[in-house]
Amino acid sequence: MLLYSLLGAAIAILTGLANSSQRRLVVAASITLIIAFFAFPFSEAVGALSRHTISPTPFGLFLVYPSLLLILLVAILTLSLYKQNQKLLGGVSAGAGLITLAICLFWLNQAASIVSKQALYGLMEALTGLLFFVLVAGLSWSNQRLRWPMFILAITLGLGSFFWLNSSAGHRILPEAEGYYKFFKPTAPNTETEIIQTFNDGLEALNKQRQGLGLLPLEPLSSISDLQENRLPREAADDETGPGLRLLRPAVTGYGSPLIFFMAGMLLGAGGMLIARKPLNASNDFSLGLMLALVVAALVPAFAST
Repeated sequence: MLLYSLLGAAIAILTGLANSSQRRLVVAASITLIIAFFAFPFSEAVGALSRHTISPTPFGLFLVYPSLLLILLVAILTLSLYKQNQKLLGGVSAGAGLITLAICLFWLNQAASIVSKQALYGLMEALTGLLFFVLVAGLSWSNQRLRWPMFILAITLGLGSFFWLNSSAGHRILPEAEGYYKFFKPTAPNTETEIIQTFNDGLEALNKQRQGLGLLPLEPLSSISDLQENRLPREAADDETGPGLRLLRPAVTGYGSPLIFFMAGMLLGAGGMLIARKPLNASNDFSLGLMLALVVAALVPAFAST
């Protein structure tokens, strides 16, 4: 993953040496981090069946690992300072990149754990409305003649999309969208012991089934870490008859992880260039940075799905 960070830093340094404004890269990286924090899969949580697998975002995991919230906070702080003194912005940007890198590296080295999930109704609808608002208002903000008409249009589109997605018509056309966003929470300390006991109690019958399929028998569990390559017992993972628990595996990454590492490296590289180089900025840094972030946010999931 650090290779993605090095690549992001290298791009920032090369563009800085070419006398390109680093502020737009800071804006692009900060906005992309904010989008990835809420919308892009970061790790993997598995149940008993493949359909139980969920790829949570950093926002969906912050109750399990609260330090992930710092990624969002430093991105917002950096973005809010993009017009400030170049040295100050450079220092904050570099610090934000380092903090993001450290948090992500610590997360990837966390052990697997049992978590419970909770659907958060309305969040994806609200984020969709916010995206429409930011897209329309942000791209026209530097044009004083169009700023306020487009701002009103942005509010109308944002609120309209939010209410439509939450309506019966929206749920009928997009039935999977309702309750799509999932939060994960730590479970009680004895949950892991109960799951291990349940798995071991049913192991004899499971191994007989595996033997009939020509598969090797499984060994009894001594800890949850032994489940890294397996799945939870169906009784624990079933959403209808069971508690709907999941085995969260931080080391198994989604496509949001390399993107976050890349943008952290870009913040670090751009911050260093802002500190070291002469002042250089353009009046359209924010709109260009926003456009770049939106393009990246659209292309990354498209490439990941191919």
